[in-house]
Amino acid sequence: MKVAIVVASNGLIAKELLQVAYHTVGSISNVSSISFFEGDSVEVLLERYKTTLGNLNVEHGILFLIESKSSAHEYAASYFSLLYPTCKIVTGINLPMLLSLFISDNNETNPLILATRAQEYGKQAVCILPDAETSLSKSHLI
Repeated sequence: MKVAIVVASNGLIAKELLQVAYHTVGSISNVSSISFFEGDSVEVLLERYKTTLGNLNVEHGILFLIESKSSAHEYAASYFSLLYPTCKIVTGINLPMLLSLFISDNNETNPLILATRAQEYGKQAVCILPDAETSLSKSHLI
């Protein structure tokens, strides 16, 4: 992955999403997760972001994939986007979004293109399934 990707969430969601992605698609480079736990201060979160970014290659920019809007992660990612102008922030991360990015976009060098694709992949993954009675005939039921 040429653009650095930071997956950030409250609790262990980000870490676990990356673990599942690693087990699904294999080794992924230039990607890291950041967690924020109950009782952590914003200062602690900012330090986690700083440490994480120091361990990634940010030469081609950074894509922050954060759990939700109006959160401590939005604040932290926005703060670092001032320090690293080639950053994009996408809210509402999901596993299909991550897998699609890791499978198809591992050489992208433009954070805006990667952010746009992440948004599209995430939207495509969210759908309303038809009711069971309309999607399954009674012959399929045990």
